[in-house]
Amino acid sequence: MASTKKKRRRGERGAAALEFALVLPVLLMILIGIAFLGHAMMVRFMLNGAAYDAARTCSLQRTPTSACVTGVVKKKLGKTLGWCSSWKAVPKTTKEAGLVAVYSLEVSIDCIYGGIIGSKSYNKSHGLAIGTIKARASMPY
Repeated sequence: MASTKKKRRRGERGAAALEFALVLPVLLMILIGIAFLGHAMMVRFMLNGAAYDAARTCSLQRTPTSACVTGVVKKKLGKTLGWCSSWKAVPKTTKEAGLVAVYSLEVSIDCIYGGIIGSKSYNKSHGLAIGTIKARASMPY
């Protein structure tokens, strides 16, 4: 009787390790996916803040030019733009007709996001881009 219990225990000892080995890759993929998604959302929030600041600053200075918008975005984000393999900040002015002419400045930032892993040059040379992150803000002046 004792020998059958010993045999059964020996056979079950490796079962936990085998189950863990089967589940581990799935758990790692989920964790890496969550990290990528969280980082992309953080970059998007930072781009939204930069677009808002650029629209506000350039409309208060009454200089709705590409140079003003690009300067504000670079100053606001700094090294954060390294996560974008390429980016573009575009100002667009509109004039609403009516009793009083209202001008508004819309700033849009498009960032080709390469992800957390890899440098900007590595992602660009290998054509790695996860997607485009877009941010827009509008401000009257």
